[in-house]
Amino acid sequence: NVEMQYQGHKAFPERMLMYWAKMYGSQDKAGKSYRELKKAVQIVIANFELLSKSHYHSMFQLMDPEDGTAFSSHLEMHVLELPNLRVESLTEANDLEKWLLFMKSDRKTKEALAMDSSTLREALSEIERLSQNPETVRMAISREIHLKDQLQREEDAEFRGIEKGIEKGIDEGKHLQSQEIILNMHAENVPAETIAKLTKIPIEKVIRIIELKGQ
Repeated sequence: NVEMQYQGHKAFPERMLMYWAKMYGSQDKAGKSYRELKKAVQIVIANFELLSKSHYHSMFQLMDPEDGTAFSSHLEMHVLELPNLRVESLTEANDLEKWLLFMKSDRKTKEALAMDSSTLREALSEIERLSQNPETVRMAISREIHLKDQLQREEDAEFRGIEKGIEKGIDEGKHLQSQEIILNMHAENVPAETIAKLTKIPIEKVIRIIELKGQ
């Protein structure tokens, strides 16, 4: 399974595991032995930083962390992070680096890469063909709008979370301040009824705060 993703989220590794599990499990058919199961390989090309490492290509397998013994070769996952790709020279880049660079670069670089590779020339030709198709252009624009809207919704949700946090902090601050006032007045032997009247705090709450302090 090969996919390209423009943006990620905190549960992206679990998402990859779920897709791998569905792909591997799809082989489970009546009358089929375990020996017939094929390796399932998950490859994600990410236009964002997913892992806390600087290298652009990471490969994961199921193995013992103590000595590296592989449990099974059937689970294999590759993460290719475009932001981490660093290529000093096009001539020294390997095939994988050229493909990733082709995906993330401007047209000038794409053309330079295509000059030395018939496969990349074919890819560039296909891009040009699709760019002239009105329906493909419409879909690309629609996709771009969707991604921008999604990013804006995430920013709005984050901002609302910050606002709620501030409001909660203010409320908690007011609560602590009220407790301090009630306990100070109680220490001066002011009756609970008088405290409630002066602070405009319900008498039940005043009594509860005083009782909790005495415990």
